[in-house]
Amino acid sequence: PSDESETDGEGGNAQEPELEPTFNTLTIGAPEDLKKERYFGTFTSSQSEGLVVFTISKSDVEKFDKSVDDLRDKRITPLKASDVKTFTIAMSGQEPIRLECGTERWSFADPGPGYEADDKQVTQTLEAIVNAEADAFTAHAKPAGQPIATISITATGRPEPDVLRAFPISDQDDYRLVLRNNETTGYHVPLNKIDKAFEPVLALRDRTVLDTAVQDVTMVTVNHPDGTVYAFEHVLPVTP
Repeated sequence: PSDESETDGEGGNAQEPELEPTFNTLTIGAPEDLKKERYFGTFTSSQSEGLVVFTISKSDVEKFDKSVDDLRDKRITPLKASDVKTFTIAMSGQEPIRLECGTERWSFADPGPGYEADDKQVTQTLEAIVNAEADAFTAHAKPAGQPIATISITATGRPEPDVLRAFPISDQDDYRLVLRNNETTGYHVPLNKIDKAFEPVLALRDRTVLDTAVQDVTMVTVNHPDGTVYAFEHVLPVTP
């Protein structure tokens, strides 16, 4: 059978056609009417000849009126909570809090504070951080002083952690300026979106008072201040 593919005549390798990029251009022009309710528009394509002329509504034109900040990713980190394996919160003047995601739950990394972590509270804190979005931005931000908190987040598939540094804003007590890694653009984040990251370590403490299953309890003794004592014993039925 004959080979219909083209070859280069030397190595016998098939020559694939060179693909050229396609350029489509939309141009919005002057208004069609005095009330400026509709505007002229043109559309051209590098793959076809000719010019398509049409009109579009004012509301459609306004959709293109965007600033650079309008198009910027407002998230302070692109990481997803489900991908995070460890994260550390270092508050100014305090010992860093490092948490690790195990197979079943979150826990404090060694050396821990001496008690277990509350999985629900840790998850809520992490989600508040990764879901936080900026309301505004500052280009070439140069905050004074040291950050009030530094958050390092390690995630699956990322060789380096995301490092978030939070600074106060002098004239905005309800906002924090966040710098990510080596970026120079500052994120203005409402404090109520990330306030969980600034809570003391006790806020992440496991709230379980007694980690014992009910069926494992054999006796309960209640001592009242007046000296009254109630004792309850779990007696298993006697098997005949």
